Amino acid sequence: MRGRCYMQQTSLKKGFLPKNVICVCIDEIKEELIEGRMYHCYSETPVLFTNQLQLLAEMEALYDRLNFPQASTRDRTLKPKKVQTETDKEAEAVKDEQDIKNQVGRKASFIVRVTSRQNATWQGSISWTEKGVTKHFRSALELLKLIDSAIEGSELKDGTEN
Repeated sequence: MRGRCYMQQTSLKKGFLPKNVICVCIDEIKEELIEGRMYHCYSETPVLFTNQLQLLAEMEALYDRLNFPQASTRDRTLKPKKVQTETDKEAEAVKDEQDIKNQVGRKASFIVRVTSRQNATWQGSISWTEKGVTKHFRSALELLKLIDSAIEGSELKDGTEN
């Protein structure tokens, strides 16, 4: 039929795990720096971080390793490029998505879904699990601002005032 667009329904394999689900558990807040754990489907153990920059670097390293979401640009560095070898294999999920979502931080917990990496930054959504609030972000900086505003808004800081 002309003039009509039909969406093709696709079925997902049983056990399909979305590659873009990360749980960020914030355990400590010290002088505007957050410390905590990051959980994803590709590691049995959490990835520890001691500040926001380290959190973003760990997330970016995961996305680069998975090549998902695929970056629209390549990072420029002063170091020589790593040559991919045949021994590099595709990452396999070792945890269920629900296990990731069930993790809880001492101060706050967020589910982050990065859906695209365009214009040298990230786009996606963040869900604050304790409050049930979901917001969309257009950049990694906006993601950090949403986390910071949630922490400030809930007065989770350890007696520190701005």
